[in-house]
Amino acid sequence: MSKTAIKSVLMMAAVMVACGSMVSQAAETATIKGRIIFDGDVPAPKLVVKKGDPAVKDAEVCAAEDKKDQSLIVDEASKGIANCVIYLRGDDLADPSAEVPEEVVFDQKNCVFFPHILTVTTGQKIVVKSDDSCAHNTHTNAPSNDNVNFAIAANNREGVKVEMPLEERLPFPVVCDIHSHMKAYWVVSDNPFTAVTGEDGSFEIKNLPVGKEIKVRLWHERTGYIKTTGNKGKGRPKSSVEVTLKAGEVYDFGDVKVEAEEFEE
Repeated sequence: MSKTAIKSVLMMAAVMVACGSMVSQAAETATIKGRIIFDGDVPAPKLVVKKGDPAVKDAEVCAAEDKKDQSLIVDEASKGIANCVIYLRGDDLADPSAEVPEEVVFDQKNCVFFPHILTVTTGQKIVVKSDDSCAHNTHTNAPSNDNVNFAIAANNREGVKVEMPLEERLPFPVVCDIHSHMKAYWVVSDNPFTAVTGEDGSFEIKNLPVGKEIKVRLWHERTGYIKTTGNKGKGRPKSSVEVTLKAGEVYDFGDVKVEAEEFEE
């Protein structure tokens, strides 16, 4: 057999082993998924900064373009709600085998925080950066962790590192006191099982532990907890759904509809 053929066989064997490992992991764990839907007429996006407005602080940067309110983003086609948080609470949910990066980045560009919802585990460091030519500050409002309030110099790409060693019961706001329209949320958990809904409102969390009680919570910055019956489709909606998953199970919340009035400010 030629060297090329041997190399091909070895590569194929490696792929098969990797696939087998993934299948085995999926069979030994569980998944939750679903979609969060706006129940009502899709609201028009609200403008929070108008392009060229001279009254805006650091207008050459912060008013270089229109900025829409990020506190409620609804997809017109699917009515899916973006930036809903799905997170888990329970005993012993930390997964030592999970590949969690040591650091996560919290950035700002054109006077907007990125991401709008930052998910972080208690062992990670948050690196706060800026890609703007004006100064910002980062001010956290965490209930349990020590809060920070520091300046970020213009175009600081090295960043300032922040630690949040304690799990938080709820996502908490992070603001820039210099630019009042800038607001985001951090979600701090002691486990890696957190999801943020995409544009169509969908979410999925894989590789969940089985055989232990888990509390699944759905949250949005306008509504707070989103109450649901889970996948039962009946009964009294609750702010926390308790489930005990089986190996290989896919627990589907289906379409969780949230009435328009719940988002009123």
